[in-house]
Amino acid sequence: MVSAWRRVGAVASAMTSTNSLVAIWLFEALNYSVHAVLRPEPWGFASQLAGYSLWFVQLSCFAACQAVLPGAPPHDWERLAHAGGEEAVVCKRSGRLLPPRALYVRRAGGVVLGLDHFCVWMGTPIGFRNRKLFILFILYSFVFCVMGSAHSIYEVLFLAPPRLAVPLFFDAAPLPRRVGFWHAPMALAGWVCDVGRWVLLLLESAYAQGTLTYHVALLLTAVLNPAAAIFLGCGTANQLLLVMFNRTTLAPMDRTYDVGVFRNIQQVFGANPLLWPLPISCPVGDGIHFPLNPRVAANPGKRRVVRSPIPSDGSEATGREQKGGRLMRCVRSAILLWENWFFCGMVGVGALRYSVRVFLLYRSKFGRPFVPSTPPPPPTKRKPAKEARRFTFYPGPPEEDEVEEHDD
Repeated sequence: MVSAWRRVGAVASAMTSTNSLVAIWLFEALNYSVHAVLRPEPWGFASQLAGYSLWFVQLSCFAACQAVLPGAPPHDWERLAHAGGEEAVVCKRSGRLLPPRALYVRRAGGVVLGLDHFCVWMGTPIGFRNRKLFILFILYSFVFCVMGSAHSIYEVLFLAPPRLAVPLFFDAAPLPRRVGFWHAPMALAGWVCDVGRWVLLLLESAYAQGTLTYHVALLLTAVLNPAAAIFLGCGTANQLLLVMFNRTTLAPMDRTYDVGVFRNIQQVFGANPLLWPLPISCPVGDGIHFPLNPRVAANPGKRRVVRSPIPSDGSEATGREQKGGRLMRCVRSAILLWENWFFCGMVGVGALRYSVRVFLLYRSKFGRPFVPSTPPPPPTKRKPAKEARRFTFYPGPPEEDEVEEHDD
C-alpha cells in the first residue's frame, strides 16, 4: 500500500515538476471542462472516441518520457576511454570524458548520451533513449490541439449562435471585400469592431440564459487552441526534420552522422516501422557508437564537431564552441530579451488598448439594435433661411390742426 502511494506521489511530482507543466495540465483541464462537462449537448461518439484516444496516447508518451532515462555511458566505457581504447573528448565544465554526441547536463547531474536538448517545459533532458517519446508527446499534443481548435471554432461560429438566438458570425461581421490598399486599415478596424459587438452580444445572451461561464471558457479555447497548435506544430516539424537528417537541436548543422533518411529515422524510432507511433523506446544502437556519413568516413581529417553556444541557463556544456560564438551569444541574448520583455510588452499594450476599445464600445453602442458598421450617410444640405422683410417708415399726411396753423 505504501509503495503504491509512493508511486502515485512520484507521478504527481513528475507531472508538476515545472510551472510550464502545471500550465499545460490547466489548459487540458479547460478543454475537458468545455467539451465534456459544461457543454449542454455532448459531442458524437466519433468525437469522444478520438478525443479520449488522443488524450490517453499523449499521457502515455509523457509518462514514458519521464520514466525512461535518456542514457548515460557505462563504467566499462569510462575505463576503456581512460585507457585510450574509445574515442572521447574532455568536458571543459566537468572534466569528465564524453562519448561522441554526449554532453554534460548540470541539472541532470551527469552525462547524457546523444543529448538533443534540455526541455525546460518538462524539466528533463532529451537524449538517446527518450527522444522518440518526446517527439511523440509533442506530435500527439499538436493533433490534440488541432482537434480542440476545430471543435471550439465550429461551436463558436455555427452551433452556439442559434442556441442563443444570435446572428451567425459571418452574417454579423462579414469580411471586407474589394477594399483599396489605403482603406484597408480602416476596413480592418471596422471589422474588428463588428467582431467585438458580436462577441458582446453573444455573452449578453449567454448571461441571460445562465450559460455565461461555458461560453467564456469556449471563447478562450477557440483562441488558445489554435495558438498552441501553431507552436506545437512548428516544434514537431523541427524535431522531425532534425531526425530525418540525424542532427540535434544543439548541433543543427552537423552532417557527420547522416546515413540516409530511413536509417536516420530508425536510429531514433526503432527498426520496426509498425512500432513508430507507439510510446515504446526502442532506438537502434548503444548511444555511444554511431555510423558515420560515408563522405566523413572517407575523409576523417575533415571531420569536425559543430555545436551551438552554451544556452542561457547554462545547463549544458558544449565542449568546443564554434567560430563566432560570442556574436551568437549576443544575438541569442537579444532574441531572448525581445521575447521576454519587448514582445510581451507590445502584446500587453495591444491587449489593453483593445480591451479599452471594447469597453467604450459596450458603453456607447451596446443598447442600440445590432447592425453591421456602415459608413455614415452624407450630410444633407439645408435651405438658407429666408431674410426678414425690411419695412421703411413713411410719414403720413399732416393733421388738421397743423394745417390750420400754417394757413393763419
